[in-house]
Amino acid sequence: MQHLNEDTLELIALGRLPEPNLSAAEEHLLICETCRQGLTAADETVAAIRAAVGNRKTPPLVTNN
Repeated sequence: MQHLNEDTLELIALGRLPEPNLSAAEEHLLICETCRQGLTAADETVAAIRAAVGNRKTPPLVTNN
């Protein structure tokens, strides 16, 4: 059985894997615990990055007035 690669799992976690690749990946995830664990890790990474970016303070705009 060929597992999904990290790039594919990341695209799934980001909601950016196009059809028909998504359908095939979802089918594989139904039967493969290893890839489900990989997707969980990718989901956690994406969530952490989104949280970090969301919590980032934006520097004030500098204008030359």
